[in-house]
Amino acid sequence: ESKIVSYWNEDNLTWMLGEDGTLTISGTGAMKDYDIYGNRSPVYSNLKVKKIVIEDGVTSIGNSAFSNCRSLTSITIPNSVTSIEDYAFENCSLTNITIPDSVTSIGNYAFSHCSSLTSITIPDSVTSIGTSAFDSCSSLKTISLSCKSSLKKSDFGEQADLVSYISHTLKKTAAKDATCSEDGNKEYWTCEHCGKYFLSDDANPETAKAVEQSETVIPAS
Repeated sequence: ESKIVSYWNEDNLTWMLGEDGTLTISGTGAMKDYDIYGNRSPVYSNLKVKKIVIEDGVTSIGNSAFSNCRSLTSITIPNSVTSIEDYAFENCSLTNITIPDSVTSIGNYAFSHCSSLTSITIPDSVTSIGTSAFDSCSSLKTISLSCKSSLKKSDFGEQADLVSYISHTLKKTAAKDATCSEDGNKEYWTCEHCGKYFLSDDANPETAKAVEQSETVIPAS
């Protein structure tokens, strides 16, 4: 256990900074919202913070919670967190961040100016992403979405060209002739991940055209 060097009670949550640079946030419920003016987070611009561990029970990462924590190299977010608010990690160096599939929204400028972030995977659970969420992330090469995601490239604004979809995992069903009494089917493929139906084996979610299951059926003659 690292010796605690700083301790803050932030409403329902406790923030503890260890000697080794680990900030542990525990408690139950939403994190307070901060800003970089009169209501700064307790660790605003704190270069001693190297690693953040948010414990289970915390339900959000507040506005500007970790702004300017430029020594930060990794963060652990539990499955209890459902939203990452505006400017949460602005100007951090989050090199390693995994967004759990409990998160449904990511705020405006949430990761802007995170200069060491090289890749990020957005889970299917995220249905809304704020303006310029990854603005000025100069090292960012890839924003990964799965074929199940409801987000579109255009949701990422200037970073749209960094978005790449994980390909469909296609399983083929062979064609079968219809008989007098039984329906047949055309050759078709089903994605094992998102469950959509396709009439070709194109695994690229950008170009693969999903069809209704009824379109695969050849009616009984």
